[in-house]
Amino acid sequence: MDDIKLHHAQIGVFNPGRLSDQKIEKSFVARQKLFDYLLNKITQEGNGSIPQQYLLIGQRGIGKSTT
Repeated sequence: MDDIKLHHAQIGVFNPGRLSDQKIEKSFVARQKLFDYLLNKITQEGNGSIPQQYLLIGQRGIGKSTT
């Protein structure tokens, strides 16, 4: 993925829908512990259990939608 180039204007626009999957993955910087925690919780929900909802709150452009 190192051969994928990002233009600075693409990073400044807070609309991941305008980027390819490869560019989103390359530019995505997550709070790894939080991401791992949420992914673990979501994938461990058992059959018949009530799914837990998670609300991500933060400033524009920090990756809520991408997460």
